[in-house]
Amino acid sequence: MPLLNWGPCKLASSRWAERSITKLHVRGVNLDSGFGMILEKLPKLVELEIDGPSRNIKSAAEKCVDAFACTQHVSCAGKELTARRVVIPLLHRVSYQVTHRQYLDEVLAALMNVRQLKVLELIVKNFTLCTEQLRVIGMLPLMEIRLDSFIYKQQPTLSRSSYSHVDNDGVKALVDSVCNRWCAMGTDMQPLKLSLCGATALTHDAVSALLRLPILTELDIGGCCRIIAMDKMRLVAKVRAGREMLESGRSPTMRNLRFPGLIL
Repeated sequence: MPLLNWGPCKLASSRWAERSITKLHVRGVNLDSGFGMILEKLPKLVELEIDGPSRNIKSAAEKCVDAFACTQHVSCAGKELTARRVVIPLLHRVSYQVTHRQYLDEVLAALMNVRQLKVLELIVKNFTLCTEQLRVIGMLPLMEIRLDSFIYKQQPTLSRSSYSHVDNDGVKALVDSVCNRWCAMGTDMQPLKLSLCGATALTHDAVSALLRLPILTELDIGGCCRIIAMDKMRLVAKVRAGREMLESGRSPTMRNLRFPGLIL
């Protein structure tokens, strides 16, 4: 939806019947809290791509809660009954083009309530993700994390070594958070797909952190020009080992909680 007269659309949505839309891409539209009215009409929505202020994602997150987060207690004939209502139970992928650090803080707080979310793509424009933001991202129950640079997405063949949306400390914070979450999950670890395209500041320190991830089955480091060839080979071996483990059905075990990511 590159062009949309949002006011009339919001009014018309109150008369809509439920739609069978599974993917919704909304770019360049100044949405408000009324966006939730649209989502209520899309019970089969599984993918949402959006940009703009954080209120756009917050509106979506409020309607994309799971059944247990939408519980109501009702009294009937002296007995307390529990009724659960699922608004949109299927949403599992969110792509957000973010231009301000404050927007991202508010978005991550909202996404913490979307328990069924499995894929998160952040296209970062004009700022660097801080360690605390990456730590929060690692806490989300995701199977795929895409943290790509807006500049790289526009022109992937043009090198911009002076700009990076993720640095080494940020990668370390992300890996630590993911590993701590997996330690708490025990045997319920899930394979992880990760993209860090355009992160030109990443070096050997970031690679050392990535090697601590228990099950890494896909990694995209396009545009990460400071990662040397030997480190790239180590990452290729890491991904190959993760895929072989996934295909064999073997489950990794944490050898020691003091060293998250160390597998046996």
